[in-house]
Amino acid sequence: MMLEVKFYNALTFQFGDRVPLVGDKGFAFVFKFPSFPHPIYQGRKIAAWIGWDRQTRANTAVNTLFVGPDCRTVQTSHPGFPGLPGFGPNPDNP
Repeated sequence: MMLEVKFYNALTFQFGDRVPLVGDKGFAFVFKFPSFPHPIYQGRKIAAWIGWDRQTRANTAVNTLFVGPDCRTVQTSHPGFPGLPGFGPNPDNP
C-alpha cells in the first residue's frame, strides 16, 4: 500500500495543479488521474479509483498532496479534493 501512495504522490507532484497555502505554509498539489478507453467496453472511457473521498463519500480518481514551503517535506496526502475554495466536484460551491 505504501508503494502505491508514493506512486500517486509522485504523479500528483509532477502533474498536479499547484495551489499556494495561506500564510506561506506550503502548497497543495491536486491531480485527477485520467480515464482511458477500455478495449472490452467498445472504447468507452473508464477511470480507476484510487481511494475514498471523505467530502463526497464516494470513490475518487483525485489525489491531494500537501507539501511544506520547501516543496520537499510532505505534510500529508489523501484521496479526493482538498478542502480549499475553488476545488471539489462543484468548484462554484466548495
